[in-house]
Order: sequence, then C-alpha cells, then structure tokens
Amino acid sequence: ADGTLHEGCGDAPELALTIVDNGVGIDAGSSNPLPGRSGNGLALHSTLLAMVGGYLTITSPQAGGTEVRIVAPKG
Repeated sequence: ADGTLHEGCGDAPELALTIVDNGVGIDAGSSNPLPGRSGNGLALHSTLLAMVGGYLTITSPQAGGTEVRIVAPKG
C-alpha cells in the first residue's frame, strides 16, 4: 500500500499530523490485534493525547484506505 504524510500548524494553536494510505483499511467490527501484538497502541495514544488536550481520529471506509489524524496543542 502507498501512503502519504501531511503535517501543518502555521499560526494555528495546534499541531496536526495526518497519515493516509490506500491499503485494505481497518474493519470497524474487528477487535482482534495482529498476531503477537497487544492491540493497545491506538487506545494508549488516544489517552496520552487527551491528557495534553489533543485527540486522534481514524477514518477507514469499507472501500479501503485509512486516514489517521493526530492533533495536539502547541507548547
């Protein structure tokens, strides 16, 4: 799968990082991690971002591809 990385902040009060790929996507009903993985990565990162006033969103349409957006306040 190919992917792109976008970052930006400019004069905004936050830093935004967007990662996009065109792979098979993430099944919304799946709670099974990859073999050998705990499956806690996204939950942990979401919690850490929330602790500093940020957030993480994931968009993965059934047609495939995934977009992960990470937003955190500057400073």
